[in-house]
Amino acid sequence: MSKEVGIIQKYINCFDDCRPIAYKGIEIKPFLVKDIRLCNYACYCLVIDPLEFDDITFMPLRRLGLILTIFERIMAEQLPTNEEIQQKYFLTVQSFRDLLQTVFSDFTFDFVDPQNPKRKRILRLIAKDGSYQIFNEKEFEELSELILYYNGIDVSYRDIPAAMRKEADRIKELLNKRNKSKAPSIEKMIDSAFLFLKDYDKVLNLPVRKFYNLITNIQKREEYSILMSGMYVTKGVEHWMGGDYKKNPYDGVFEKESDTMEKLKDF
Repeated sequence: MSKEVGIIQKYINCFDDCRPIAYKGIEIKPFLVKDIRLCNYACYCLVIDPLEFDDITFMPLRRLGLILTIFERIMAEQLPTNEEIQQKYFLTVQSFRDLLQTVFSDFTFDFVDPQNPKRKRILRLIAKDGSYQIFNEKEFEELSELILYYNGIDVSYRDIPAAMRKEADRIKELLNKRNKSKAPSIEKMIDSAFLFLKDYDKVLNLPVRKFYNLITNIQKREEYSILMSGMYVTKGVEHWMGGDYKKNPYDGVFEKESDTMEKLKDF
């Protein structure tokens, strides 16, 4: 993850067992597998690539600034003419509302600093007793990183320069077709985890991050078992428990261009 801004390392112990995180006095809890679709939808506003809005004025904005700019344009009925991008505007706003209502369910929110009403681009979370906590753009950036990392959500695209992203996505899609690589559905992952844990309640109540890690371990163990079965000539095979969980979906995309094009010449 390219924008950990040091905040991930600060809370690194919390990710081992997905214990609640307290950031600026606000508790963050992990999404569970039973809410995995809600998790993916609620985090849409934090992961969507600004390039997808086809608006260069979005590129220098931090995440809170991007979301609030979209809010403002919708309220002012300043919508893009492209219907697909319009839909992304509305998805971003609804996703943001769902994120705050689920991750911070004990709070309401607005974008006003009572001490400085003219202040722009802040988020205020308001507790039931009237107390509140304000997040500026930098703090919201850190909050976003914690939520994404905490729930195992990939943002590898950020490591790719903006000018290269669309081409990288195109090549990645072609490589997936060539390799007949298709991501498993959520239901299939849940059923696979059940084969390991033998209890759907246990699976559904896993933190999403631990669920993804479990699926990764199952895949790696199966691959390792096949490689070590004697069916193949193997040398220097890493044990399935080695390393960490980092996996970049863009691996292989940035090989020498001639090599990549050779792989894709029939697609």
